[in-house]
Amino acid sequence: MKPLTVISRLGEFQGYGTSEVAFFDRYDELSRKVIRHYILILEGVKIMHEPWGWTNEWYVDLIDIKLNDAEMVLTDLYIDIVVEGNGPTYRLIDLEEYADAVSQGLIDMKDMNKHLTQVQMFLENYLHRGKVFPPKQIEELCKVNMGEEDNCR
Repeated sequence: MKPLTVISRLGEFQGYGTSEVAFFDRYDELSRKVIRHYILILEGVKIMHEPWGWTNEWYVDLIDIKLNDAEMVLTDLYIDIVVEGNGPTYRLIDLEEYADAVSQGLIDMKDMNKHLTQVQMFLENYLHRGKVFPPKQIEELCKVNMGEEDNCR
């Protein structure tokens, strides 16, 4: 696990990662606790447990990831998944925001194909047909202590 700077629309954060996974912690005003943001690099998603004061739900952001040296830049790709408990129940949300971005030319057809495939692969790999959620990589990362409160469920 090596240190890295994570930059997103939320700001700039000190995080840690490997070539496959990363994480950073951020204090959430609504829930009044530190929320760990897990990044599955190969899947192109960022996952949070119980953000914004939610109870027993996971929030999955579809993201674009740019890596260079010790810096990771995340770009939100509009489509989100809310997972209830440990799945398999989930809801796809913000599809209208994605459609607007496509119709405004912010996302081209080639990228749209890639993004929709990303969503489908995430669902197949982690939620469909009795899969266990959250992904195993997250279980390992929640145990890493960065001097904040416990980040495991």
